[in-house]
Amino acid sequence: LVSGAANLSLYHTLSTGKVWVMRSPALAGGGYEFIGPRADIESLATRAEQLGSVWAGSEVYEILRVEEGFPGIGSEISDKYIPLEVGLGEAVSFDKGCYIGQEIIARMDSRGKLAKTLIGLRSDTEMRSGTILRTQDGDRSGIVTSSIHSPRMGWIGLGLIKPDLCMPGLTVTAELDGELLPVTVRSLPFGK
Repeated sequence: LVSGAANLSLYHTLSTGKVWVMRSPALAGGGYEFIGPRADIESLATRAEQLGSVWAGSEVYEILRVEEGFPGIGSEISDKYIPLEVGLGEAVSFDKGCYIGQEIIARMDSRGKLAKTLIGLRSDTEMRSGTILRTQDGDRSGIVTSSIHSPRMGWIGLGLIKPDLCMPGLTVTAELDGELLPVTVRSLPFGK
């Protein structure tokens, strides 16, 4: 579809006219993102469909993203969280010179200690993004950042919690509309 894209390393880009192609982690066999003018991207999408690709849409993408435990823009990828906390260590350069946020990332890396860690969440009921997570003692331990109903797995989500609570099978509570609901910490990706 795009000459040279197959040779890109993870998170690296190449330009093809007005469109930038970025190699990204694969969701269900994918692995590329296109950035550029809508008309040019639509032209690439049409060519991809002619070659056998199937357009899934944003709802399917969101289900696959959460099932795989990939951080999403506006959910886990935001100015609230550091890339290392949301599993984007591979996207960070430790050799590049100064850049915004470089000092805190270097400090976290050298100390080997994160304030929060991205984890999977499983519940019998809906969890909303922004829902506070608490330990059994009632202490605030984290937050739900993404939530989706997976046809295969039911209500699942992503959240950020204190690293010492990242034990698969641990039950925390989600404070939702004044009610405390049990939520189980899961390994990522789900289903593996």
